[in-house]
Amino acid sequence: MANTKDNRRAKMTDVLIKNSLIELMKDKPLRSVSVRAICENADINRSTFYAHYADQYSLIKALEDELLNEVVAFIDERELRVRQVEAMSRLLTYFENRKDLFLCLRANSTEFSRRLEQTIHDEYISRYKKRGRSLKGSSEYRVEFLAAGTIRLVELWLLKEQRETPEEMAKMILAMFVEEKTAE
Repeated sequence: MANTKDNRRAKMTDVLIKNSLIELMKDKPLRSVSVRAICENADINRSTFYAHYADQYSLIKALEDELLNEVVAFIDERELRVRQVEAMSRLLTYFENRKDLFLCLRANSTEFSRRLEQTIHDEYISRYKKRGRSLKGSSEYRVEFLAAGTIRLVELWLLKEQRETPEEMAKMILAMFVEEKTAE
């Protein structure tokens, strides 16, 4: 029983630490955020922080991994679903719910942006291969364009005050695939 309580406490502390960093990164870049500031904002001791993370950079890496693992899970789920609009809407809803994290990572971590783009890129490559198409000539450029464009589109959508619903946005993004398919 004590193990469960300690485990729950550790998880709650981890959430506090992560939320503290996200909150601080809304106002300043990661390089300006110290472990001390994270701890003060989370109302924890530095030793507690160090029990979870080596430094603020290992914390940001953990946040990146968490978000990217969720993206991969949604992509995998989308492959299993017949209705792609629903699966894409769920992914966009996830981004909308994690808006602060997504935008902070995009603004502060070129590594996150690179990894996210690679994840989306790999998804598009997989789609091409499943359709029996090769990536020669302009197709290579098209995949790069779609990967970077999709991420930027999601970012712009999250930055808008009055934005489309996740379903409207999903339809818009998926329509671009149809246009891309007919453009060949």
